[in-house]
Amino acid sequence: VVGDASNPAIYDGRLRRFDRRLLFVKPNWVVIHDRVETDGVPRRLDWLLHAHTQEAFPGDAAAATFAVVRPDARLDGRFLHPAGLRMRVDRSFDIAPQKPRASVFLPWDEVQPEWTLTAGPPEPVAAADLLAVMAVGRAGEDVPSAIPLRRIETDNALGCHLPTPFGSALILLRRRTGVGMLEAEGLSCDGDAVAVLRTPGGDLLNAFAARATPLTLAPRRLLHRQAPGDWALHAGAQPQ
Repeated sequence: VVGDASNPAIYDGRLRRFDRRLLFVKPNWVVIHDRVETDGVPRRLDWLLHAHTQEAFPGDAAAATFAVVRPDARLDGRFLHPAGLRMRVDRSFDIAPQKPRASVFLPWDEVQPEWTLTAGPPEPVAAADLLAVMAVGRAGEDVPSAIPLRRIETDNALGCHLPTPFGSALILLRRRTGVGMLEAEGLSCDGDAVAVLRTPGGDLLNAFAARATPLTLAPRRLLHRQAPGDWALHAGAQPQ
């Protein structure tokens, strides 16, 4: 899924581009890739995550990780790009909400606590790619950890390997200024995003490409078309 969040009415014309791309890799992973450009002036860019937890949820700037635990679910996340992100978790608001149709503040013990993770490049920038991955699951489930993920960085792409119950997913996403073929570990594609899922033995299970014409997973050509388009292959994978 791709969304354009650069509405001038929201950012006062200071943001020229804000493409947010979301990729869901079943059953647990959400990949978030933001491609951002300001109006040419270096500006502070903040990536926000809000959560209703009783206490401030943990965010580790050195490890670029964060975790949100709720009674019925949990989320474990990690920033893969850029390096050296600043990060902090603060109370979302310092003034209590008011009662409906009354200028009376609610007592704090009646207010659902909310905390906000703020992360971003350490210095003001005129453009940036931000890549985060989050593993989500129900309470009690064996949610994979985002900490040991192997990330991939090439001249024109960002990506990573994601462990799943089916096998390993290789993800490549085109950088904001990336041109040419996305290539890594035998995978080659001219699209904006590509993902392949393989068994531990290396057999292909699933594949996806966005705005692509050729897609090759050496030595197999999986896709060849005349015009760019979205494409997916599902081989009926079962967990193993």
